[in-house]
Amino acid sequence: SLHTHTPLLHLTCTLSLALALLTATCGYWSVARAGWLVGREDNPRQVEYEQQIVRGRILDRAGVILADVVIEPSGLVTRTYPAEAAAPVVGYASLRYGTGGIEAAFDEDLRGETGRSAWEAAWAKLLHRPPQGRDVQLTLDARLQQLAQRALAGETGAAVLLDAQTGEALVMASTPTFDPAQLDEEWEQLRENAAGPLINRATQGLYQPGAAFQTIVVAEALTEGLVTNLENAPAANASAPLAVNGAWLGCSTSPVAPHTLASAYAAACPAPIVALGERLGAAGLTEAVERWRLTTPPPLEIPTEASQRVGESADVFSTTAALRKEAIGQGNLVVSPLQMALVAATLANEGTMPAPRLALRVQDNNDEWQDTSVVGEPRAILTPAEANALLATWQRYENDIAAHWGIAVAGEGEPHVWFIGVTPATGETRYGVAVMIEHAADAETAISIGATLLQEASR
Repeated sequence: SLHTHTPLLHLTCTLSLALALLTATCGYWSVARAGWLVGREDNPRQVEYEQQIVRGRILDRAGVILADVVIEPSGLVTRTYPAEAAAPVVGYASLRYGTGGIEAAFDEDLRGETGRSAWEAAWAKLLHRPPQGRDVQLTLDARLQQLAQRALAGETGAAVLLDAQTGEALVMASTPTFDPAQLDEEWEQLRENAAGPLINRATQGLYQPGAAFQTIVVAEALTEGLVTNLENAPAANASAPLAVNGAWLGCSTSPVAPHTLASAYAAACPAPIVALGERLGAAGLTEAVERWRLTTPPPLEIPTEASQRVGESADVFSTTAALRKEAIGQGNLVVSPLQMALVAATLANEGTMPAPRLALRVQDNNDEWQDTSVVGEPRAILTPAEANALLATWQRYENDIAAHWGIAVAGEGEPHVWFIGVTPATGETRYGVAVMIEHAADAETAISIGATLLQEASR
């Protein structure tokens, strides 16, 4: 009878309703909230999955291993960094703190997730098969990178060495630095360290250019036709010191007589550059800054920084004093070592600024190497004649090295020292370098590092 089947009917309805609710709940968490659930740091399955991903290797230009993995018998994978000196560029990969540097820029490739369809990724996760990462080859030269890091040890600063024709970065050193293998253990100390060891000063450190800005001013004077021949242009009071923020700024070396713009520029004397800056005026200096893209972060695979100054004449050069300070690199404009290395490379490349690059090749899903695309494009800044005219004035060092160096008065303490150079000085120039040392006791360290890197690169 109907009365007899009522309890059974109620039970069936109750079970059906419970099943429907269970289905809806499972659907909600497995579909609507799946991403959130999987992404939770306390999800043991996700953590285990991440620990089993065999990240691809990071190699230098000659195949030297900069980052590798060790696979334990349990299947868990540990990231290793055989070349600690490459840390400013290679960065780090941590389950707890994420990724930085090249590890971040090529994370999908290094994890083996590039080119996988959503269906392939879902199927692999269902079968608990972590992806196999792909290798990435950089432009860095591990030997030169280590040489630069060792030479900078104990200093605060950076060094960048570029192939002037291709824009490939052979060296991108920054100190103080960190050991990516110890990142998890030392994270809090690294974050709280006022010296900023996690910052890549080569690309993100911004400093007053001081004497390094002279090349920009003299180049603009040539471009605008204010000067036609540096050797013939007189330079009155060439060696006169200038007062800057309570300090005196003079020539880096004694200018050779007779005092021309060429000899004054070679000696990094500030007085003739101030005179040029006044002749260029606010519009000319603004144009110079824009021409060399000094307020635009250089395009690169890893983060870069540039001065935030817009370059509007009315704001930046509101007084003659402000214009004079900008002309000698002691105003609001700040630059990175990478930007100054690009200035050197531009002169070395007959006036064309190369597009900087850090990555050469990446493996595809068939383990075949594929060339990476360059992030930026080369830009014609000067004519070959203008570039050669500037290089002709630079000081000569052994092994056919031409360089320009000087200081930037930077608040209290010793000034910063800049060294920019190229090799060979004449003929088919290949390499450009920039070295910057904060509050340096003397200029010799920066000069030695820059000259050594150029000499070793041209071997």
